[in-house]
Amino acid sequence: MQPTDRHPAAGSELPAELLPAELLLVEDDTALRTMLSLEFEDLGYDVVAADSIASAGAAIAERRFGFALIDINLPDGRGSDLVGPLRAHTSDSGIILCSGAHGADRALTAQTRAAMLAFLPKPLDLNRIEVLLRRHADRRAARRRASKQWTGTTPALPQSSDSKRVPTSSLRAIGSNARSEGGSVSSTANAAPRSA
Repeated sequence: MQPTDRHPAAGSELPAELLPAELLLVEDDTALRTMLSLEFEDLGYDVVAADSIASAGAAIAERRFGFALIDINLPDGRGSDLVGPLRAHTSDSGIILCSGAHGADRALTAQTRAAMLAFLPKPLDLNRIEVLLRRHADRRAARRRASKQWTGTTPALPQSSDSKRVPTSSLRAIGSNARSEGGSVSSTANAAPRSA
């Protein structure tokens, strides 16, 4: 697909809260890598392009990527080997693996499959990639909003107006099996203050 053939829907850019969204693009075909880089930059992604496992590994060591599009068959190894390091740096990376080789997805481990969004055969459908990345971005944004909603908003436990505290030594166990052989209280679930 040529860049001019693509007509993104209105509002297809990423929401401001997710920008800059760093995308690792690992593709050894220079023309495809260049075209994909331009497309994703137009959508608002901060693209880091790599042509091998080695250059992608160096980029992963330096930056955190929210998204990745990785060719499986690279000159120096399998692109699927990058999934673990990506997840180690950013646990919620949206990772898409792709390949032009028939059956390349059959060699993916269950662990790799669980860590990625999708496997796409080449030729790539840019609209499908955009939809997958957008859905992942939306889910991640929803998780972040939910996390912020719960973080710091939990009401503090009410403080007792009575400043007297019952010392631990004044607790006694209730029930016939509450003391262990050593004489210590084995369960505090049934503990109550000792009467004077």
